[in-house]
Amino acid sequence: MSEQFTGSARPKMSSLMISSNYVGSLLAPLVMAPLLIYFGWRHAFFAVGAAGLIFGFVYYHLIPHRPPAASPGGPWRPGMKRRGGSASCSPAAG
Repeated sequence: MSEQFTGSARPKMSSLMISSNYVGSLLAPLVMAPLLIYFGWRHAFFAVGAAGLIFGFVYYHLIPHRPPAASPGGPWRPGMKRRGGSASCSPAAG
């Protein structure tokens, strides 16, 4: 989210993304119930899978992809700094 939108648009896009979960939960039974009744669960399963593949293909080709900014040591490195004390998750720490 932070890589695709500027600071002023980020809250709106975050709220749209979060609310899309609820919209999907609202629409799923309305779409799936008729599919299940008329075609059976196997065909409904494949229809949803095909729709997901088509959405993924369209999303991949329409949304611009920007690589994340490189940081020294990889993106996980800043969070791995030792904050004092002797506790460590790594068995080779010393």
